[in-house]
Amino acid sequence: MKKIAVPVIAALVLAGCLSEEKKITEINCGDEMTKSTLRDLVQESLEDQVKKELQSGVNGQPLSWDAAKFRALVSLLNIDFVHVRTTKKDPNSTKRFCEAEMKVIIPVDVAEAADKVRKSLGYPNIVTYAAALDVKYEAGAAFGDIEYSAQPTDDGNTVYVSTAKKNKSVDLVTEVIAANLVKPLIEAAEAKKVKEQADEQARLAKIAQERQELEKEQDRLRLEKAQSGIKEANDQINVVWNGATSDFRKTALPEQRIWLKERDLECREKANAVGEGASETDREVVRLNCETEMTVARTSLLKAKVASHGASVSTKTDQQ
Repeated sequence: MKKIAVPVIAALVLAGCLSEEKKITEINCGDEMTKSTLRDLVQESLEDQVKKELQSGVNGQPLSWDAAKFRALVSLLNIDFVHVRTTKKDPNSTKRFCEAEMKVIIPVDVAEAADKVRKSLGYPNIVTYAAALDVKYEAGAAFGDIEYSAQPTDDGNTVYVSTAKKNKSVDLVTEVIAANLVKPLIEAAEAKKVKEQADEQARLAKIAQERQELEKEQDRLRLEKAQSGIKEANDQINVVWNGATSDFRKTALPEQRIWLKERDLECREKANAVGEGASETDREVVRLNCETEMTVARTSLLKAKVASHGASVSTKTDQQ
């Protein structure tokens, strides 16, 4: 489908046949037979132009022709010719040259469907498109002048109607019909797009959930490692403490109690100093690792003090 194009009812000719009892030798521009044949001519022009529109396709994809759907849509239109004028009579024949205002009433649902399709394709709506074509379109009806000629055959059995001038209102109606014909394809494409978006959202949600579960598992492992670290450090310092003499423990106990309080306060401060985006697990891991580091250092210090105390006791005993 294209945004703007001016079609041509190019030298189209259509014949309307008459029954034996209705044979005529002269025809007028406003006769019902003339107007009926002209209406058929316009519908034939619409069919040709809509076929071309569908051949151009949507987004490079050609569309198949459905004659039944086309006829069903055209049957919803009310095509009439008003303000008929005879502009010229051929003095040497029965041919008449005519002008009229063609009025095409487009049902509301058909126009709305066309607007919806055009919007999805990034095209202007029917009202805007009509203005761009300089076509009068109001109250659901398109108006445009049409020039044509009419002439009965010599035997009076047939009326020939032809027109060869550009008609912009036909182009407007062409776009409306074409849009309605591609509507199922557009709806299918939109449904597919919605499904693809839903599938993508579901995929991303699954990834996010898996990431969250992985982060939880990582947090659990980090916490377990930190808990294991402080337990091992406490076990080591307890071994050193319990291996010391009772005199050493009695002397060192006040200092050890102060150290425990210092360890608790310092490590809590480190945990609280972690950034605002940190989780409770992050803070707890920082606190436990801090306690582990301080306990390992304290254990080394205690070992040295215990060893020094033991050496001092041994020297005194030897001196005695």
